[in-house]
Amino acid sequence: MLVTAVDVVDESYDSECLPPMVSRAEDATGVKVPLTLADAGYFAGKHVAEFHRKGQQVVMPDKARRTDHPYHKDQFRYDEKIDSYTCPHGQSIPFVGLVKSATKRARKYRIASGVICRGCPAFGVCTKNGKYGRTIEIGQYDTALRRHRAWISTDEAKQAYLRRLPLIEPLLAILKDRSVRSNSVYGA
Repeated sequence: MLVTAVDVVDESYDSECLPPMVSRAEDATGVKVPLTLADAGYFAGKHVAEFHRKGQQVVMPDKARRTDHPYHKDQFRYDEKIDSYTCPHGQSIPFVGLVKSATKRARKYRIASGVICRGCPAFGVCTKNGKYGRTIEIGQYDTALRRHRAWISTDEAKQAYLRRLPLIEPLLAILKDRSVRSNSVYGA
């Protein structure tokens, strides 16, 4: 096993650590990393987009809940020409405005009327909002996330991800074991 980059951080989430570690590994080896295998703790939409922009593949589980749900926004078809989505039952969901807050920037799409959704057989599963109907918010990384979800569902990505566990977990176990032994020898 060869370790090409390491770091110790005091952050509670790993997601910010992946791009710098890939850069350090590339700097140390002089080789652009074509494929990165990472666990879900490193997942962040902005990093998925960054890897795609650089032409690099990353295989890591998506932390989003139930993207396979039949009414997850990924199941809605987008028409770029009219800037509108179509729900699985054929209803148009046009752009209605921007959502801006301190933590969020998104494009908002909403069905024309809650009456349409209340009459749909999926009401209560797709949306419970009888007043306004189904709303979809599309953030700045959603296109990259859709592309990533499609990629990680391929056999190629699944086979690549199977390599992660035997590559990294034994190394982590060795390091942990050595750390414990070292601390017990010195009484720490």
